[in-house]
Amino acid sequence: MTVDDAHHTQAHEFDVEPIVIGGRLSHRQYFQQTFRHRDFLIRYPISVLRAKNREALLGIAWEVINPLLLVGTWWIIRGVVFPRSGGDNYLAFLIVGIFAYQYMQRFVVTAANAVDRSQNLMLSFNFPALVGPVQHTVSTFVSNIPNVVIMLLFVWTTGVTPAGWWLLVPILVIGQTAFGLGGALLLARFSVGNVDLKNALPFIFRLLFYASGVIFPLEDRIRGKAIAWLFDLNPFYAITSTARAVVMDTPLHLATVLSATGWIIMLPVCGYVVFRTGDHRYVD
Repeated sequence: MTVDDAHHTQAHEFDVEPIVIGGRLSHRQYFQQTFRHRDFLIRYPISVLRAKNREALLGIAWEVINPLLLVGTWWIIRGVVFPRSGGDNYLAFLIVGIFAYQYMQRFVVTAANAVDRSQNLMLSFNFPALVGPVQHTVSTFVSNIPNVVIMLLFVWTTGVTPAGWWLLVPILVIGQTAFGLGGALLLARFSVGNVDLKNALPFIFRLLFYASGVIFPLEDRIRGKAIAWLFDLNPFYAITSTARAVVMDTPLHLATVLSATGWIIMLPVCGYVVFRTGDHRYVD
């Protein structure tokens, strides 16, 4: 056995990671390194989720209670105190809108610290930087499963009859998750060392909340106007409107569906490409 063969055998035996000198890993190698830690990527965020609200009396139930409290607040304000149009079933309109919007918002807002929280892991275990956003995605997705069930149950109690369209709900949630991962990757890239962006996020999403038709319908106000296409280009409006159409079996414009589909497909790809441009910054 030659010296080279001995080194090759030893590296294979201990599964030594290839070292790239003067360059960077290819996309294939990068994904392979990330996938190699798949058990950790799934088990760790679930463990963190369990411990997150352990000291709270209601524990993980707060993941469901928070959007329900928001639904109750807006229903009292707009449905009771100042009743406004929202279709024949404003409560169902409100429930679907808030649950769908908050799921996407949680992805993007909390992603601002996803890389910062995983820096010690990257330094200690040589994890790819992608581990941070993927962990964040798994945790957010798992915590949202009860929310989807609760949302459908509450919508049912408002008089919406379950229909065949409800079979598309899992596909819609997966699409929202893909969109959220793309947004998380973009924000994780630009928020590293950028405190101003993190501080501005609550105000940005407060504006998006009102501009996405979460608490009141926009269709009657924008259809036929020159600015209608701006709302269709808003991913939060497009995806939230699609969610309402699926759950409540309401009409939906083709431009809105195309916009939602485009964002769900393109944002993860763009987010990954942009995220990798900051590889050198994540472990500084």
